[in-house]
Amino acid sequence: MYRFIENKCYFYAEKEGIEFYDPFIPYFSEFLYRTKTHNTVKKYITAIHRYWIYSLFFPNDSSRIWLDFTFRDWLSEYEDALKKGFRVKMNCYGPQAKSQGDYFISKPVANTGQEFGFLESYFKYLYDKDINPLYELSHNEELLIFSGARDYKALDTKAKHSKGSGYGLKARGLARESLAERVTIFSEFKKHKKSYGKDHLYRNQVFPFDLYDELLDIADDRSRLLYLLCGATSARLGQALSLTKFDIDMHNKRVYLVDPRSDRTPLNQQGDALFGQEPRSKLLAGYKINFHAGKYLNVQFKYPIPIMRTAKQDMFFIRDEYREMFFETYARYRNKIKDDYPMVFQTRSENKDNIWLPSNATDKFNRDIKKLKEKYPTHAKRLNLKRKYHSLRHMFGQFIANMAYMNSDKLNRDHTTRMPNLEIKNTIELYKEFCAKKMGHESTASTDIYFNADFAVDSYIQMKIQEKHEQSEKIKKAIVELRTADIDHYKEIS
Repeated sequence: MYRFIENKCYFYAEKEGIEFYDPFIPYFSEFLYRTKTHNTVKKYITAIHRYWIYSLFFPNDSSRIWLDFTFRDWLSEYEDALKKGFRVKMNCYGPQAKSQGDYFISKPVANTGQEFGFLESYFKYLYDKDINPLYELSHNEELLIFSGARDYKALDTKAKHSKGSGYGLKARGLARESLAERVTIFSEFKKHKKSYGKDHLYRNQVFPFDLYDELLDIADDRSRLLYLLCGATSARLGQALSLTKFDIDMHNKRVYLVDPRSDRTPLNQQGDALFGQEPRSKLLAGYKINFHAGKYLNVQFKYPIPIMRTAKQDMFFIRDEYREMFFETYARYRNKIKDDYPMVFQTRSENKDNIWLPSNATDKFNRDIKKLKEKYPTHAKRLNLKRKYHSLRHMFGQFIANMAYMNSDKLNRDHTTRMPNLEIKNTIELYKEFCAKKMGHESTASTDIYFNADFAVDSYIQMKIQEKHEQSEKIKKAIVELRTADIDHYKEIS
């Protein structure tokens, strides 16, 4: 079991009457907090704790060492255990008799590559005497995780999607050698198939747009506001839950999202702070709200949305009717929530800091999805959404992609726009850039998993091709008729 106390995490387990701890984890978790959010740190710790429990209760049989059973073999067995899931049982003593109960349960893990990535980070930390204060206790000489090779492929991939890629900037020579990370024993286990393949549209990653209005209809005002932010504007769940009353401009019908841990303010169309408000972290401090502590840690903002280098910093709604719906709903909803608390999404309790948490919002989303399935049983399978709220963000990207294809009559380089830097881009690329900015992506490469037209576009393209065929047939027929007329006319003259 593990527990966080401020920025430090502690592992504890009991086996056969003996208590076990991991002395490195408190320092490692503290190290992670320097650059990562609370939710990300929890993902690292959960993976490492799972490995720690497995190693403790399913130790390597020492007899296999004589059979050249290596650490790599051990990791391979652990990978299989992750995929299948495993559990640890422990004796329980009741009034009547002794029985066995579950002490720890690990459900099957789909993304094992990520798990090994977290483990790699932990072992690298143990090997680094500059950041590991307990380095002398690590006994690193007993376990070699590095090979002599360096991962140049990963370096090239990173350079390809960096800001300098367009200028041909690339590390070479000694710089390339120093920047490329050393290959570890975990490297091969980190390689896995991405969750998004060519068939991702078939695997319920995207909320069906044709049922989006139905979802909004059955939702209460609080959930409807959240569904509109996540679906109609592409906000991530944590970003949407960070919304305050100071981000909503009722007069101009604009809504902004600002990182509650930052010194930013929402900027109006003139570039001034909306309502002349103070920087966000200072403003919230006046209400004794700290997004670095307590329950607020569970509401993660991640990146600015839209990106900072856009002219308009308010959220973009994919349809005007959704913008109107948002402000109509908010006009009703704001009369139901506490006036002296700045967060828009609140629980119905009387607690002083009653912010609506991601877990609560997800539970409500699941209940609304259940209602949709009961109302439209023929669409039940389509509503088995693997990514819950995030499927609404995917819906936003798909909608923009559909608009791109349906507004481009020529799907080739002939249909282009010349940019200020003389670069030529076609309509599809322009829409994708727009989509990336509004979704908060600096690079369109990050938008690729969202910007995918659905099957309606296939029908549309087929229709356009058919129109071209019919037009071609008419031209061909006209040419044949003209030629026949010319021949007949020539015969008459002769």
